[in-house]
Amino acid sequence: MLTPYRQFKPAELYLGIDNPPPRLSEEEEGQSTDKINGFRATGCEFLDTFLNNLYIYGLHSGKFHANLLGIESIALSYTIETLTGMRYIPFTAECTLLMADDLINRKPKDLVKMANRLGFTTYSGFFRFLKRYTKKSPTGIIRHRLNREEYEQLLLKWKLLEASAEKYP
Repeated sequence: MLTPYRQFKPAELYLGIDNPPPRLSEEEEGQSTDKINGFRATGCEFLDTFLNNLYIYGLHSGKFHANLLGIESIALSYTIETLTGMRYIPFTAECTLLMADDLINRKPKDLVKMANRLGFTTYSGFFRFLKRYTKKSPTGIIRHRLNREEYEQLLLKWKLLEASAEKYP
């Protein structure tokens, strides 16, 4: 598809979700800070508003987001495709996967609240969504993710076992 518009990808625009505000010194208190949550500004007011709505309300139907913007759902679909080169569903799914991955990396205690934050009314809907797009369940992803400290501890244990095996064959 040839288009004069710059094609925006979700991974380029995503900043983070529910990041705590930075601690500012007394000198920096009055100065404006950069955006730390949601999606970067694109320079296109329509896309910025849509991404902000997606960040706030989560994954919903095209009709829901079109009503928020005050346009027809078909116009929303065509505009998203023109600006991003992706159809509405793959674009919003990729944005939601980025937000879900960010929240899962924090090892949440309550997956139901995380699913609600992403716009899912039930945990089972979130479960099916992740299974469809990542082939893994939310608990499976959390269980198999290692933080850096755990990884370094496993490496250290492996090196110690390897060294002892060489020492005592």
